[in-house]
Amino acid sequence: SNTFAYILDTYGQLVPRGVIGELCLGGSGVSPGYLNRDELTKEKFVANPFRAGELMYKTGDLCRYLEDGVLEFIGRIDDQVKLRGYRIELGEIAYQIECYDGISQALVLVQGMGSDSYLVCYYVGEKDIDSEELRTYLMGQLPDYMVPGVYVAMESFPLTSNGKIDRRSLPAAKRGEGLTYVKPSNDLEVQMVSLWSEVLQLEASEISVTSSFFDLGGHSLSAISLMNRIDHSFSVSI
Repeated sequence: SNTFAYILDTYGQLVPRGVIGELCLGGSGVSPGYLNRDELTKEKFVANPFRAGELMYKTGDLCRYLEDGVLEFIGRIDDQVKLRGYRIELGEIAYQIECYDGISQALVLVQGMGSDSYLVCYYVGEKDIDSEELRTYLMGQLPDYMVPGVYVAMESFPLTSNGKIDRRSLPAAKRGEGLTYVKPSNDLEVQMVSLWSEVLQLEASEISVTSSFFDLGGHSLSAISLMNRIDHSFSVSI
């Protein structure tokens, strides 16, 4: 009553039902701003483009309207990251992981820097969960660039004094952790693992023959380097 909820894109335009955007609130319940915080007020309390002369509050929450009109919370804009040129909602990935049978709670973080960044999934769930099967499930639900390459099972998440997940206390995770290791089965695979090891600067024992080159830290430039080494070693042009 007397409250309006808008889901807007980065250009301030309404998004279609089912599309994720920022939740903005208008109506009688919107205050004039934050007390003694003018800069933050200017950022969060803006003119309502849909109702002249009124203010609209930008919540910073990522939401979408479902087909039945229910407003679904996805995560925070603060959890939005850019990886391999794609803008990613970490909360949306965690939501899909929590839809998997046996998982009660999930958190997805970005580790590494720049081109060496990768997604890590921390989850709490049943002990018999196969991380390879979980990854296969996610490949069917999400674009490949949103599928974590590292999976860490937890008995429970460490919490801060106010009950939020203490991210600083989470264990460090290495690329490929939690996924099944498959060793090379012939000379060609041994040679290929050796080339990957040189390019990715990883130990050969860290590279499974079923691993994704990009999940292990590969990117477009290192892929070109790998292609050149394959050409030099096998006289095969890719």
